[in-house]
Amino acid sequence: MILTQHELQDPVWLKLKAHLEDRLFDLRKQNDADLTQDQTVKLRGRIAEVKKILSLGMTAEIIEE
Repeated sequence: MILTQHELQDPVWLKLKAHLEDRLFDLRKQNDADLTQDQTVKLRGRIAEVKKILSLGMTAEIIEE
């Protein structure tokens, strides 16, 4: 699923995107800490989910590259 150009400009998406980008930054900082293997696996799963949601905002041209 990819959002349309109209949906990409929707204030709700823009607000959600900003929140997810902040969350991704925080998760990546946590991943740099000294964690157990189990904690690292869980954290990487969270990072993957946030990135998956953010990918909804990618245009077809970006995806094809």
